[in-house]
Amino acid sequence: MSSSGSRRSTRSQSASSRDASAAHPDVDEQGAVSAQKKVEEVPLEAAAAMDNHMSEYELRRQRQITENRRMLMELGLGGGPTQFDSGRAGPFKPKLGTRVGITRKRKTSSATDGPARRSSRIKGEAAADVYVTRDAAGAIRIAGAGAAALGAESAALVTADPRRPDRLPEETLSLTSTGGTEAYGADFLSQLRALSKDVRGAAAAGDGAVGSVAHDRNVLKYAGRLSTLRLDDLAVAKVCPDRVYSVVVHPNPDTVLITCGDKSGSLGMWRVGEDGDDAVIQYQPHTRTINMLQYDPTNSNKLYSASYDGTVRCLDVVAEAFEFTTSISDDDGWLQHATVSPDGHQLYVVTSEGTARCIDLRSGKAAWQSQLHDRKINTVDVHPTSPHYIVTASLDKTVRLWDIRAHRDQKTGPGELATLPDTRSVNSASFSPTGDRIVSVGQSNRLSLYVDAHTSAGILQPTHSVPHDNKTGRWLAVFHAKWDPKTDHAFAVGSMSRPRQLEVYSTDGGAIRRIMSLQDPERMGSVQSRCAFHPTRDIVVGCNSSGRVHTFGEWHHHKL
Repeated sequence: MSSSGSRRSTRSQSASSRDASAAHPDVDEQGAVSAQKKVEEVPLEAAAAMDNHMSEYELRRQRQITENRRMLMELGLGGGPTQFDSGRAGPFKPKLGTRVGITRKRKTSSATDGPARRSSRIKGEAAADVYVTRDAAGAIRIAGAGAAALGAESAALVTADPRRPDRLPEETLSLTSTGGTEAYGADFLSQLRALSKDVRGAAAAGDGAVGSVAHDRNVLKYAGRLSTLRLDDLAVAKVCPDRVYSVVVHPNPDTVLITCGDKSGSLGMWRVGEDGDDAVIQYQPHTRTINMLQYDPTNSNKLYSASYDGTVRCLDVVAEAFEFTTSISDDDGWLQHATVSPDGHQLYVVTSEGTARCIDLRSGKAAWQSQLHDRKINTVDVHPTSPHYIVTASLDKTVRLWDIRAHRDQKTGPGELATLPDTRSVNSASFSPTGDRIVSVGQSNRLSLYVDAHTSAGILQPTHSVPHDNKTGRWLAVFHAKWDPKTDHAFAVGSMSRPRQLEVYSTDGGAIRRIMSLQDPERMGSVQSRCAFHPTRDIVVGCNSSGRVHTFGEWHHHKL
């Protein structure tokens, strides 16, 4: 039987050889490749292997590879199999990158290598009698027998960066001294002044879309409008060089102007719809993180900015300068957040030490200063229609409501009205546009809603609360919820979900319900930690931790 099987195998191989010989004249009946064909199409290593000890199977395999390469060459595909490795049906389309705005410059380290440090244990020395007494405001205070020596040693190792001062002079800064460009900057500011005139003109004419926005209470109609929003190639731009911590949209209904503040103190302004580097203009009014941006509620020619460097400044586009507003000392901690009252008369500033200060913007003097929390205050907000109420969110796991009518002098602050406890630090808390709702974002991974909390007293529990992943980690800014000023029930917040998205929630009926998820996997692939709404148009803005801004709008219906 084995002899018969061998003869059948031999006849089959002979037939295969004859077929191969007919199809390819360079192949003989024994299944061998001609010497000329070897030299032209078979690599030298393969030819050597064939001459020595290749099996018939390997010879046929090599012939097939050679033939495939020849066919690829005839088709003009370069003979490279790597073009088919991806398994895609069509040509590879890379993810769309940002082509609008600034270009990030790679940081180069200028640090020089010093002597290797060795611990006291390795050197056989007794540990110094040093312990920490205070760790706040970015500084550590120590005490003990070895505190003086350790302090002197640490001071000798620390060198200040001359390119980045701790704080700019507490005076009015011209735009040229803060990084503005000459030619384009002047044109940009002139157009910004025109935008503010348009806003005032529309308000004077009684346009309900400006100034006194008509609140849309129809949730289904509102969600339907949001469903038409999308990203556009010119609606994504790199506006700041670093992580965005604050964003605001100009109220002009015709031109979309977005301003962002980042971790390094840069302030970027972007006119959505313009292409190239000229679409964005940058200034450097601060030396540390810009944690708040807000237009003066009564004058959109003025833009307030607060920073961790301890200063608050006001960009006056008419004066073309950053005017110094106020500052806090280093002993007070760092300036964590600030907000301007609806009438534009008061500025509220909160710190990392749990203190709050009220500044009268008409006189520039402090009306009062008080210790409101035991730990850092993350945000402060003012009631839109009853400005004697303010709300603060803190690291001490509480949101607190205050009535500033209780203060009698500079040392007597507002009276505590109610405490809204949480189980973790609270990132933000803010009033709705009508003031009857408060929404908070907590590290407890909850979104919490409080209805008419300012009319109650004592310890209050949420009217409604829903789970929401708020653990952004070390390298992303924490989530802040932002109300839509055109409604009395909707707010937006960032999301850790994939695909990356901005989430819009409604609080209609006293319950938090998600009504829209804004996403575009091709143009938005990052977490949008901070967000904002356009005050008069259906536009939602999200910002990530690399300085990019994504603007969802009806770009096919409106001019950019």
